[in-house]
Amino acid sequence: MMALRSSERFSDLTARQRKRVTKAITSTGYKVARDIQREGRRDIASAGRFSAKTRRGLKAFKLRKRAATKTTVVRVTMNRFLRGFEFGAVLRGKPLLWIALRFAADARGMRARKYPAPLFRVDRPGRAPLLIAREGEPKYFGVEQVTEPKLFRVRDIAKAVAARVPQYYSAFLSKGT
Repeated sequence: MMALRSSERFSDLTARQRKRVTKAITSTGYKVARDIQREGRRDIASAGRFSAKTRRGLKAFKLRKRAATKTTVVRVTMNRFLRGFEFGAVLRGKPLLWIALRFAADARGMRARKYPAPLFRVDRPGRAPLLIAREGEPKYFGVEQVTEPKLFRVRDIAKAVAARVPQYYSAFLSKGT
C-alpha cells in the first residue's frame, strides 16, 4: 500500500514538472517572438524612410509546439517590399521605372499610372525622360533600374535573440511561470 502512495506522489511530481517545463518553453517562445519583432522594427525605423505601417510588415509569432519533434517554433515574416531592403535589391522598370521628383509633393508615394491628371512623356537627349503634367510641371523621371542598398539586418537580430534562448528559458523555469 505504501508503494502505491509513493508512486502516486512521483507521478504527481512528474506531471507538475512537465507542466512547469512546458510553460517555460512556451513563455520563452513568446519572449523570443516579441524581442525579434520589437528589435527588428526598431532597426527598420533606424533606416529612416519607413512609415509605422511599413514597419508593421515585419511580424514574429510563436507557433504551436510540434508534438512529433517536441520543439517550439517562432516564425518571422516580412512583406516583399521590406525583403528587398534586408538583402539589397535591383528594381527594374518595364521598360522604365518612374520615380517622383523631389519637388513634386503631390506625386510622392504615388505610382505614375495612378497620378490623377494626364501625364505626357518628354524625351531629352542624353538625360532621363520626364513625365510632365498638363500645366508643364515635371512630376516623374524614368530610369531602367535602381539599386537599393541593404538597409537593415533582421536576420542578424533574429540570430542574436535566438542566442539568448537559454537565458530566457532558465529565467522562466526558475520563476515557475
